[in-house]
Formats: sequence, C-alpha cells, structure tokens
Amino acid sequence: MNPHNKFEDMVLKQWLVRDDALFQACGFCLVAASDDQSVFITWDKYYLLNIRFKMPEDSCRIKMTAVRIPVPKSDGGYIRSVHAMRHNTILHMSNGELYSFTSFKALSLIKWLSAVRCLAIVDVGFSVIRIESRRLLLQTYVDLPDWEKDKCTLQHTFDITFDQENLFQSDWQHNEYTLTTLKVTEKEEEFVRSLFGTHAAEQNYVHIFSIGGHVFALAYNLKTRSDSTGPDYNIELLCIYAAHVKFIKLLPIENLCLIFLSSGSIDIWYTSRLLSIKQRQIFHTGSEWLDYDATSGNGDVYYTDGNQLVRLRFKYNAQLDECFVYTLTKPVSGIYGCCWIDQKEELFCLSENNTLYCIAFGMSEMNDQTLRNSTPSLATSSLMRLQHNAEALQEYKKHPDSVRQKLYKEYKQQQLISMIKNIRRVNAPIKTSLEYHLQVPFDIVRDNVLLQAAQSLDLDQKSSIYAVLNVRLIDSRPLLQRIFWKLLTYYDNRINVLLLPTEIVVNKKCCMVVALSKMKNEHLPHFKMQLLQLVELNQQSCAVIFQVPVESSGNSFRAIFSRRIVPAKYTSNNEQLMQRKPNISKIRQASSLRSQFTFCNIADLFCNAVSINNDYCKLHFIDEKLHFHLNGMLESKDASAIYYFKQHIILNSDQLEPASKEYNMIFNSIMSDVDRFRYRQCNDILACGTNFANLKSKYKIIRNDIH
Repeated sequence: MNPHNKFEDMVLKQWLVRDDALFQACGFCLVAASDDQSVFITWDKYYLLNIRFKMPEDSCRIKMTAVRIPVPKSDGGYIRSVHAMRHNTILHMSNGELYSFTSFKALSLIKWLSAVRCLAIVDVGFSVIRIESRRLLLQTYVDLPDWEKDKCTLQHTFDITFDQENLFQSDWQHNEYTLTTLKVTEKEEEFVRSLFGTHAAEQNYVHIFSIGGHVFALAYNLKTRSDSTGPDYNIELLCIYAAHVKFIKLLPIENLCLIFLSSGSIDIWYTSRLLSIKQRQIFHTGSEWLDYDATSGNGDVYYTDGNQLVRLRFKYNAQLDECFVYTLTKPVSGIYGCCWIDQKEELFCLSENNTLYCIAFGMSEMNDQTLRNSTPSLATSSLMRLQHNAEALQEYKKHPDSVRQKLYKEYKQQQLISMIKNIRRVNAPIKTSLEYHLQVPFDIVRDNVLLQAAQSLDLDQKSSIYAVLNVRLIDSRPLLQRIFWKLLTYYDNRINVLLLPTEIVVNKKCCMVVALSKMKNEHLPHFKMQLLQLVELNQQSCAVIFQVPVESSGNSFRAIFSRRIVPAKYTSNNEQLMQRKPNISKIRQASSLRSQFTFCNIADLFCNAVSINNDYCKLHFIDEKLHFHLNGMLESKDASAIYYFKQHIILNSDQLEPASKEYNMIFNSIMSDVDRFRYRQCNDILACGTNFANLKSKYKIIRNDIH
C-alpha cells in the first residue's frame, strides 16, 4: 500500500494531515479531479481542510496544499455532507443551512435556502427536501456559475406533506432523509415505469426519496403545468423497511435499483426480462460501514469497515434472470474515509493516523469467487471458514465479559489488600466461642450448619470429648470480597483446613466439632483460628490472613462435669494392662472458698451435676472423681480436674454476687492459684506413682499464698 504507485520518489510526509489538535476526520469526499490535479475536502467538528494535489509540469513529484477553514457554528450545527456540482460546492449543515465556497479559502451562507433535510445533485442543478411553514417540500434549483447575493434559483416546488394522512408518523425533524434524482431519457422510460410504476415523460425528472424506512417515487409532467398549482405530479409509496435507508443508487443500464439499508443489507430491485415483472433480491454485507463511495461511473460501490476495503459490483444476467454481486476485498485496516477517482481508477483513502493513501482497484480486477444472492456457493472450505468466523465471533462476544470479570477480580483483590493493611482498624469478620462436651449436643447439629463432622476415635487409655466451636458473624464486608475462604484451626500440633463458603457463613449459623483425646493430668488443647485467602499480586501469591478470636464463656467447661463417671473407651488388647495399673494417690489442694461458696452455689454453677453428702460434694470430671469439702479442700486423682473446676468458677464469677471486698480479693487469689497450677508448670509432679509427700512439698507455696 503506497500513497501513489506511479511515483517512487514521492515524499510520504507530504501525504500526512498535520494538526496540533489531534484532527479526527468526520467526513472525506472528492470535489474535483483532472489529470494533473485533484481537490478533496475533509473535516472534523471544528474546521474543514481543502486539500489539493497538483503535479507541476516540470516535476514528477505531486505537491500537496492544505487550507484550513473554520466550520460555521450557527445554532450548534455540524457538517452533514459536502456536494460538488458543476459550478459550485455546497456544504449541508445538520441544522438545515447551506454554505457555498466563494473561493478556495472562504465560505458563504446561502440565505435564500434553509431548513434543508437532504440534497441530491442533478446534471444542471440540485434538488432538496426542506421544511417551510410546517410543510414538507421537494424543490429543484439551478446551479449557476456566479450566484448573485440573495438571488434564488428555484425551478419547481412539490408539496409532499400529505395533509389527509401523516404517512411518516413524525414531525420530520429527526428522521433520516435520502433523495435521488434521475433525468429520464428514452432508454430509461421503460426502466422507470416497470420499477416505480410512474409514467415519466422524456426529458423530465423522477425523484426517489425516503423518509425513515419509507421509500417514495415522485414523477411530474411539465406539459400539464398550471400557473397557480405548478406542474402536475404523482407520488407513489414503493416500499417500507424496518431499518433506515442509507442511500439509493439507480443503475438503468444494468436494470437495477439498489436500496442500501442501515442494517448492512442491500435490497436489489430489477425487472425480470423473462416474466416482465418486478423482482427483488437481498444481499447481506454483514458489516457496519465506516464510510462509502457510490460515485463510480460504472456503478461500483466501495466501502470500508475499518478492517478491509471492499468493492461491490452489481451485474444483471438476462439469460439467468438473476442479479450477481461480485466482491473484491483488500485487507487494508485502519481506513475510515474513502472516495473514488474515475480518472485514475484508484480509491483515495484517509487512515485513522491521518495519512492519505491511493489504493488501486482495476476495473477488470475480480475476486475468484462470485457471490450469488439467491443460491450462495457453500463449498467445504467456505463452510470451514464460516465455522471459524462464527467461533471467533463467539469469543469476541465473550471478550468484554472476560475483561469485566478480570477487572472485578482485580478490584476485589485491591480491596482485600487495602483492608488487611488496615487490619488494626478492621475487626475480624467472625468470632468463635468454645465449648467442651462429652457427647455432640443434638441441638447444635439441628440448628447449625455443621462444618465438620466429629471424628470417630478409638484410643487406648483415653477418654473422648468434643470441642464445639460456634462460628458467629461480626462483619460481612471483608468476607464478601471472596466466594470462598479457608478456615485454619490449630490445636495439638495439628492444622485443620476447611473450605468455607461465604454465603453459608453470612446467612446461616455454623459450628465445627473436633473430637479430642484427653489423658489424665493433661490440659485441654489451646485453639487458634485464622481466615486465609490467597491473592495474586505482581505475579506472586500473597496470603491475606484474619485472626479469628476463640473465646471462652461460662458454658465452656460446664458440660464435661457430671454426676456419673463416663467410662473410657478401651480395647480388648489392653484390658489386662489396665488391671495391672498401679494405684495413684489423690491430689489435694486447699482453697479459701469455704466461707463464700455453699454446696447450693456449687450445684447452681455446675447445673446440678453434683452429688451432695454430709461434709462434701462430689462431681465427675470426664472419668475422674472430684470432691469439694466444706473446709475448701479440693481432692482428685486428676490435676486437670482441679484446674478446670477453678477455671469454670472464674468464667462464671459474674453469676455470683460478692458479699464484700474480701470476696473480690478471694477471686483474685483463685486466678493466681489457677495460673500457678497449669500442667506445664507441674508436669514432673503429676506423673503416675508420685507419692503424696513429694506432692505436698511442691504445693506448699501455693497453699501458703491461699491462706
């Protein structure tokens, strides 16, 4: 693709539309052409450019001259089209005004013609459709070499308003108008009569016009002209389309009338030579045109869709009584303006980077394939190409959704990263409360979504208990950034990972049940939970972590104290070993609870899971007994039973009304006692076989502090 293929030494920079304001052309047309020079006009919303290409006699290099003229700004109108006549060039504005070039560098308003909706060129002048005094008029004018100021050249006026019935169903202000005028000669009389049903006399004109999707034909006879009403004329409604008519092209030599629609389809009318009746065919271009040119002398139509240049050639075959459409495609992308030069058989084009090109289209040049409208050829290669194009089209349709999904995903990731950076200001989205049970409560399974079923444990010398973690929602906003989250639970050097659906956590109550093995003198595991999500950041996976608080409450240890012993789960292999198990001494610890706590208080705190005797009460911690005497002495073979007994009292301290300040001091002493009594600090004295004398010496400091 070269700017001009006749001159190899042409400087390419001369073919560039230079502009500091990012010129974006809204139109492009040929005004004049000869062997040694051509004049083009292109424009945007601010100004138009008169571009002249001239070849000096003493040089083989084409010289380009561009003149900038401001676009008239009356009533906010813009240039709708440019029409070059024999003596003048007219600019048609969107507000209905017409301007003519008084010189190569100046424009002048045609004051005697306004409210023009469309314009068509005739051999000696032009015809227009305009609005005047709420009437829709079709008028013809003469083109003179020197238009005198305010001198009207009107020839004929036809009223096409239709008083009785408004066929256009509008006020005519916002419709699309087209107008094509044909001068009828002896050869065109039969063509006009058979296609349009009008009887136009020789040397008269037929006007084919459209308003919206309605196509009309107007013919008149000057011989029956009246001084008061003008020439006698007749209007015929030819066709109605669902789409707007883009333009109409008449080819009397080929016996064709082409109706180009805004949908990209072409309705082809012709008179059957075999049946002598009007026939129609539809040809689909399948694309939206950015620009087109239909001024070729042989009736060819050129258009660009931004990806390719296409020439359409229409031929009527009288033997087959059918119209054939020959297409010639050139894969030239980025072209959005084109016009045909008959003298050079070239298509002059303007690209999106404002560069001018000449593309050669030989008159005899054809594609190998000919498209027939009625019976298209669908060979195997064509079907494969159509299938490939259909698949590509489907992928192209999905592309915007894919881009939106990627943008939305990136947006959510940025929100999540921003939220985790401000984690001190943002609360954890969920929290959990911890409870221990000897059996899985039925109401928990019934009223909550169980995130994980309890494991079935069968361990030697161990009792099974269940930790129930109730998950409750605090703030749903962080969770809504993702569809799923990973819930990590740490305990006993283990990690439990659950895939947590956001919808379930937000809309329902959830809980998780963990089966544990509890040995004597062992503390219960410490639970830690986190919410985890992975995001892609700079092609690296980053973890977004929320720390989930695990809270203990007054019900955390209540259910593992009972009136009866829960039997341990033993296997037959270790029954004899358990029978030979040595006798373990009881652990005793004195406390200062005797004056403030009665057996009734203890029974209330443990939900009556207490057996009361004369001077002590008895309850069971899993499978071990625990005695609480009136003198405040705690007694059990399991050190953890004493620890969790006191822990339960501390967690339920708000249920007891303190009698004095001394009462509060006693609870502080109990908490200090509990901290010292942790299993990690006395692991060496709680082993099997430890005698009571050694145990007493180890706990001497604790007893002295309490008393």
